[in-house]
Amino acid sequence: MSSLMAESWNVAVRKTLFGNLMDNFEDEFIVLENGVKTWAADPFIFEKDGKVYVFAELYDYILCRGTIGYCEYNGSSKVKWRQIIVEPFHMSFPFIFEKDNEIYIMPETSANKTISLYKAVNFPNEWEKCNDLLKDDILVDTVLFDNYGFTYEDYKDEDVVNHLWLCENTNGKLKKRKKITNDIEYARMAGSVFKKDGKMYRPSQNCVGGYGKGLNFVSFSIDGDEYNESIEKQIFPEDLKLSKKLFLDGMHTYNSSKNYEVIDIKTKRFNIINFVSRIIGVIKR
Repeated sequence: MSSLMAESWNVAVRKTLFGNLMDNFEDEFIVLENGVKTWAADPFIFEKDGKVYVFAELYDYILCRGTIGYCEYNGSSKVKWRQIIVEPFHMSFPFIFEKDNEIYIMPETSANKTISLYKAVNFPNEWEKCNDLLKDDILVDTVLFDNYGFTYEDYKDEDVVNHLWLCENTNGKLKKRKKITNDIEYARMAGSVFKKDGKMYRPSQNCVGGYGKGLNFVSFSIDGDEYNESIEKQIFPEDLKLSKKLFLDGMHTYNSSKNYEVIDIKTKRFNIINFVSRIIGVIKR
């Protein structure tokens, strides 16, 4: 039976204070239902005009790769996921932000060896690619803040040591500036940078014992060429209250807005579309 089960993810949301997960394990997260042919992970939450949107990687069982999509959250677990950016390569981690009254998504596009930027033409449904911030490199889970960025190398090569990099973000381009760490316990990013109680934090993935096993909250400071950071909190899915009982196998994304927090939960389940797609993939090979 275990061979019929496959990795799956769910997104979960709760209404609470900005960055509150570091202190509050009591308030329940509402687990959102997945679509029939997709599961959702890498969530980012975005509030606009009184509405709450969750943007996420929608892994498409038929395409066998990630796409970018969203749902509108109204307090219920029953949501409608919609795919909005579909490319001929895998996409994930839709870092979303607003600048100069324009809304942008900068998803992971490492399969295309780029960090690409998309602008909303008609929010939230229509987007167009407008720029490559960096080319010819395999970088994942990139976020921007001020005139900086964090990005993580993901060269799947036993002889390569992957690092988290602090980048310069100027004139629409990213440039690697400083290696931060290669420690799999806290190197890879897990969401947007945020400020809490006067400190800057970066969520990171805890990959000890497997990919995306838990979350860290890492405080950091930048003073000229000086960079310092420290793990302040570590969280695993069993620490949280969820509205739905799931097989818990990890979590690797945290984001927040003014009024909401969002996470993802790794699990395993059987899905007939996924199962058939896997069989077809084996036959084609």
